[in-house]
Amino acid sequence: MNYNFILQKNKYSFSYSPPIALVDEKLANERAKEISFFIRELQLYGVTLKDLYKSTPSFTEKNQLLNVTLAISKEESFIREFKAVRKLNIKRLNKYTEIPKRHLEKWSSYLIAYILLFSNTAYDKITKYITIQLNDDPSNSLALYSPNSIEINTGIVLETSNNNAVILTYHGEFLNIKTTDNPDLGTVSSGDLKKSLVDFKVPIALIVFACVVFLLFGFTYYNISKSTVIVHHKSDYIITVNNLNRVIKVTSSTNKGRDILKSSKMKHKNIDNAILSLLQDMEKNNILITNDTITFIVSGSALDYNSLTKSETYLTDKKINVEINNSGRNHTIK
Repeated sequence: MNYNFILQKNKYSFSYSPPIALVDEKLANERAKEISFFIRELQLYGVTLKDLYKSTPSFTEKNQLLNVTLAISKEESFIREFKAVRKLNIKRLNKYTEIPKRHLEKWSSYLIAYILLFSNTAYDKITKYITIQLNDDPSNSLALYSPNSIEINTGIVLETSNNNAVILTYHGEFLNIKTTDNPDLGTVSSGDLKKSLVDFKVPIALIVFACVVFLLFGFTYYNISKSTVIVHHKSDYIITVNNLNRVIKVTSSTNKGRDILKSSKMKHKNIDNAILSLLQDMEKNNILITNDTITFIVSGSALDYNSLTKSETYLTDKKINVEINNSGRNHTIK
């Protein structure tokens, strides 16, 4: 770590004491000119205002970035290299400050913006709006963040569009706020933060997670076998039923039976409608005829009483004898 940085790594901090508001059209115009140059210079370094307002550092992180900025702004070789290559030398900065590279990379856009502002007197009108205080000055009492402060989202306007404004607050944050109008560049404006997808990331993630869990549970529950119904008549048709009395699987022991199943489309139907469809296809193919006998064998959980009302009515009308073993309980339909 650089010795000079050791001496001042906690020397300064942003203050939440708002500056005295001056309604000065000339000052606003001068700021607007500086802002135009500042935004163009940011773009040369590959940074946009969106890069800055999409994520805001904490109070401690801001102060750390501020002290890094003010320290290296005095290092001519660092600033010379920075302006020559138009990017941060993270490796050199890590060696200078001993701040982890990942952290420096995370806040690189903020660092670039701060360095451009505080190392160039051409942005004097912008930086004078930012309130910074010396931590070891006993005459200063540190003004900390208060969630109830109505001034917290107040700053000079850097960009406006559709009743939104990007501002640089007096405590060093780049924010995207909602406004009732489109304020001019360089003027001071306040407003509620404009929500972005990032703000809804956690709720969206929770909703997606809950939906995935619900779907997995529903899929698992739907595919749990409750009963197996074997329809025996020349061929065996094996029908698997779930807890909702829906057919989840159907097979046959013969090629002829499998051909019948292709046309009957039994899967996901109610068990009664599924068997009725099977019986109708068997009749169409002259497999099931008057005075035949057909057997239903239910294993697992017994089917509810009157579960096969339509099928039984159909078989009765067609004068087909029916024998049913419903998990050990026998009855006959003629």
